[in-house]
Amino acid sequence: MCYTVIGERFSDFVRAHCEARNTELADKCGLNIEVEPEILKVIQSSTAVATMKGNSVNLLKLGSKRRRTKAELEVLHQMEDAK
Repeated sequence: MCYTVIGERFSDFVRAHCEARNTELADKCGLNIEVEPEILKVIQSSTAVATMKGNSVNLLKLGSKRRRTKAELEVLHQMEDAK
């Protein structure tokens, strides 16, 4: 609700506090690593690198199945109907 009422000012406030907390936690727990500046720039600009926890980790588990999109299912049904 605060995001809707206050807007961008509130989201900037929350983002700044999250970044400060994450930096403090990384320093406290020794989670920082040294990376070449060129490599860091590539990682930060890449859209193929996942930086957040998500469902893709479940695909690495044995026996996991990927859910198909509606478009994929429609193509599959059309191929079956064509047979």
